[in-house]
Amino acid sequence: MQQPVCIVLAARAHSKDRSEPARVRFRALAERKRNEKFAELPDIKLDDAGWVEGPRGWRAPFLPKLEGVWADFVRLEDLFVSSSGVLPGRTWVVAPDAKSLRDRWNRLVGEHSPSIKEEFFFLTLRDGKVADRHTRKIVKEGLFDHEYRSVTIANDTLVRD
Repeated sequence: MQQPVCIVLAARAHSKDRSEPARVRFRALAERKRNEKFAELPDIKLDDAGWVEGPRGWRAPFLPKLEGVWADFVRLEDLFVSSSGVLPGRTWVVAPDAKSLRDRWNRLVGEHSPSIKEEFFFLTLRDGKVADRHTRKIVKEGLFDHEYRSVTIANDTLVRD
């Protein structure tokens, strides 16, 4: 296979203590051709010797503990400022390509029914009341290096090309 593939199997016994983090085990297949890797999969058992215990912890990575020379290197996340990036609070603004996002936006602003427009926008409710994300909200500040538009999404008609 040209790209790494991860297969995750998650299971929890009813008797498991939920206050304890799950046990994580890791297994890497040998570097082989694709068909040889697929042929290896049916022979893997949950109790065979090919597994490596992973770290235990609520936020621990799903990888084995580093050993040897790699364990001595500085982690990349220790060198760079960590940020979760843009947090839009909804998934409709995340698109696989620019055309899909433009099509979604144009469908949103082109909708004449306010209730359907709210559905497209994924109105946020808290305790049964409209929260801070709705189509009638006026944004006080624009994004850096973008045109500021004081119009609400409910009244927006700007179609994107």
